[in-house]
Amino acid sequence: MIPLPSLTQIVRCHNSWQGFDYQLAIDWAIEQIRKGTETDNILIVAACSASDSRYEISPHVSAALRDLNLSEYDEASAMRLRIQNHVVHILNETDIRNHLYSLYRIAMETGVRKDVRAFYFLYHGWNELDASGADLYYGTKKETVVADVKKEAEIWFRDYSINE
Repeated sequence: MIPLPSLTQIVRCHNSWQGFDYQLAIDWAIEQIRKGTETDNILIVAACSASDSRYEISPHVSAALRDLNLSEYDEASAMRLRIQNHVVHILNETDIRNHLYSLYRIAMETGVRKDVRAFYFLYHGWNELDASGADLYYGTKKETVVADVKKEAEIWFRDYSINE
């Protein structure tokens, strides 16, 4: 089983990850306290609520990361980590079709960029297989569509993953 990106890695994306779920940052701060790492900013983040606005929490998350000498990921790295999260779920055979859909949505958000193009075509191909029995997008078959999704996930992970 391939490990998912760490909570620390994900939190480092908070300013660059569109729609970031700040409950993850709160959970991260609580995890830091349990490990014995306490700074004023970590305590503030841990005391926040998921209902607090991004504008209230975000500066404290950034400060907590700085307290630990951790830089925030830039937009490109944050996108790679977001994609990696879904790719790892696919490789671990966790809800493959749902994570393929998430990669398709990322492809749509980013103008079908090269590194997610195969997932875009596989998503459409799988839907075509269900609807008509033929895939004119990727060229997969019902018997091999899951294996093809995993193959593309392996290629993406090999070529683009962030390993820290």
